[in-house]
Amino acid sequence: MPRLTKISDIGLESLSADGSYQASAAIVWCMDRRARRARENLLQMLNYKLEDLIQVAGGVQGIVGRKPHARNYLLRQIELALLKHGAREIVLMTHQDCAMFKDKIPIGRDEMKFLARKLVQGMMLVAKHLEPLPFVGPVSGVLVGHAGTFEVTP
Repeated sequence: MPRLTKISDIGLESLSADGSYQASAAIVWCMDRRARRARENLLQMLNYKLEDLIQVAGGVQGIVGRKPHARNYLLRQIELALLKHGAREIVLMTHQDCAMFKDKIPIGRDEMKFLARKLVQGMMLVAKHLEPLPFVGPVSGVLVGHAGTFEVTP
């Protein structure tokens, strides 16, 4: 029989009477800790109160990469954020010097432009995947670079 030993008084936040909540957005973000402050700043700028954070190595790279199981997993996580938590927006992210893209950027190519194209590709893939669902919010892209955080539009 498993044994439970309490290690902290901090637990789930009570957000509503029934314990549910409405997410402002589903955010696919890289697990790289260097982008944490950029994420916190973005959430504050966009006035997101609650977000479903889908944090994986490479962020959008899992959606645009060559591994169908990674893509399917992330698309399912986004679907769940929409269907279970009512997320109204989707934000895809990647960042400069991302280890998951390191060997994929052709020599001599501008890294920021390459990553921006990958974000647009991911935004279009996600939007197409969600067409059958009653989702009407935007799918946006964010690129975190050494010089700042940039919105990416098609």
